[in-house]
Amino acid sequence: MPAPADALPPTAEQLSHTQRRATPELIEFYRKRAHELRAEAVRNGISDAWALLIKMIRSRSRLWGRLRHATSNGSPFWGTR
Repeated sequence: MPAPADALPPTAEQLSHTQRRATPELIEFYRKRAHELRAEAVRNGISDAWALLIKMIRSRSRLWGRLRHATSNGSPFWGTR
């Protein structure tokens, strides 16, 4: 059984200029929004990378301090000197 006539999408000839679904304003809006989202993703990625680097440096510094204080003569290696 065919679909009712009103359920079919309108043809290009039936749509007037003001009834277009993708207007130039909408295209421009979504183009700008996509640019903003990409820029935000890049900023978040860079921020996350810096946070990870700082975490790794601090972790290594704490480990170095523990190793240095674990020996009696301040050497970072156990049993040397």
